[in-house]
Amino acid sequence: MKFIVETKGFTLIETLVAINLSFIGLTFVVSFYLFVLKFTQTISEHNTNLFIYQNFFFELEKCIECSDAFRIESHPQYALLSTTNSDTLIIYKDSLILNGILKLSDIDGCIASIFNYNIDSPIQLSGNNSSYESHHFTASSKEIRSIHFQIKTTQQFFSYEIFVRAFSANRFIDLVKEE
Repeated sequence: MKFIVETKGFTLIETLVAINLSFIGLTFVVSFYLFVLKFTQTISEHNTNLFIYQNFFFELEKCIECSDAFRIESHPQYALLSTTNSDTLIIYKDSLILNGILKLSDIDGCIASIFNYNIDSPIQLSGNNSSYESHHFTASSKEIRSIHFQIKTTQQFFSYEIFVRAFSANRFIDLVKEE
């Protein structure tokens, strides 16, 4: 009796090895796709937040540049910056409101400081601790060098500094001598 052995096709072990290798390859491809998807979503959220913050501070900078003087009131719960043009900025611990319309919310912490030409240390308007006392003062735009904001959210940290009339001709009045 003669046995006929056909060598066509795959054995069961070869088929199982091929299936396992294809699942490993498919797992790698899906993992890479999910990684790229999460990375692009994170970058997109970061850019969206950055655009919102930059737009807010651009509008605030326009309001400050158009005014001649500021009135700054600091209270335990909030700080208020009002200009001569009736623009107001309310700084809470968890939000910033400009003229009652533009708003930055979902903030974990906001520190606003004013840098004065005459004083070396900054004047802190608001911060994470509510232990500072209430004080009211008026500052001229010629006295203030810049207003610095540090905003912390759950995912990001933003720092923005507004230079008050940095290129104004009024800053160079003393340099020009009349003959």
